[in-house]
Amino acid sequence: MLQYQRSSYPREYRYASGITKTLILEDFSIGHARGTTSVSSEPSVASRMLGRTYDIRVPAMAETGRQDMTHAENVANGARGQKPDRNSRDSRNSEDGNGKESLLELIPWIVVPVVVFALIRVFLIGLYVIPSGSMLDTIQLKDRVAAVKVIKPQRGDIVVFSDPDNWLANGEGDDLIKRVIGLPGDTVSCAGNGAPVEVNGVAIDESTYLKAGVNPSDEAFSVTVADGMMWVMGDNRSGSADSRAHQSDSHGGQVPLSDVQGVAVFTFWPLGRMHVLDGHHEVFVDVPDAGTSD
Repeated sequence: MLQYQRSSYPREYRYASGITKTLILEDFSIGHARGTTSVSSEPSVASRMLGRTYDIRVPAMAETGRQDMTHAENVANGARGQKPDRNSRDSRNSEDGNGKESLLELIPWIVVPVVVFALIRVFLIGLYVIPSGSMLDTIQLKDRVAAVKVIKPQRGDIVVFSDPDNWLANGEGDDLIKRVIGLPGDTVSCAGNGAPVEVNGVAIDESTYLKAGVNPSDEAFSVTVADGMMWVMGDNRSGSADSRAHQSDSHGGQVPLSDVQGVAVFTFWPLGRMHVLDGHHEVFVDVPDAGTSD
C-alpha cells in the first residue's frame, strides 16, 4: 500500500507492490489503461480520503507510482478549480463584446426620440398654464394646454399670445389665452345688454362656447381690426378683461398676430379634464370676408 499525503513541494512518495492500480482522490476514481482498475471499498480509505489522504495501490515500479502521483495532483488541482482555458476566455470576451454592441444598438432608440421630442417642443408645440378664469367653462383656471405654433389663427380659434400691452399687470405670467373673434379688416361690434356680437354685419350665435348664463357682451363696442392685428374675447365674457377692456391701450385692445404663441388644441392636465379644444369654426361660416359686408 502506498500512502500519499498532500504536502508542499517537493513531495515524497512511498509505495510498495500491489495487485491492482487504484487511485482515490476525494470523490474521483482514476484508472489507467494498463492493468485492472478498481475502487477500494475499505472504510479506512474513505475516511482518509475526506481528510485529503490518499491510498494508492500500484505495481512495484517507481516510475508508475510517480506518474500516478502526478495525475493525482493534476486532478486535485482541477477539482479545486483550474484556470479557464483560452476558449473559455474567448467565449466570455465574445459575450462582453456582444453586450456592448447591444448597448450601442439601443442608443439610437433612446437619443432619437429625445431629440425629436425636443424639436417638437421648441418648434411645433408649446405648453402653457392658464392664468385666469376668463375662458371658463371651456378651460378651467390653472389647466395646462398644448398649443400648435405653426397654425395660422382663424376666427373661433383659441390662441395663446404674449401680453401685448401690460394686460397682466398683476404679474400672473407673460402669456394670455382668448378666442379669436375678428381678423385683419373685420368689423366686430355689439349693441351690448345681451345683444349678439356681429362680425362684418352678421350676428353670430356663440352659445356653443360661451359660459352658461353670461351675455355675449354687456357693453357696446364697434371696432375695425387693423392690418396684422386680431380682436380676442374670453368665453367667460363677464369675467374676461379682453380686447373690450383695453380699447384705451396703445393697440386699442387689438393684439398683434406676431404675438401669437400658438393655437391651443387640447388640455392635457389635469388628466380628468383632458379634452380637445374646439375652434367652433361653424359659428363664423356665414361671416363674409372683410370689406364685403352688406
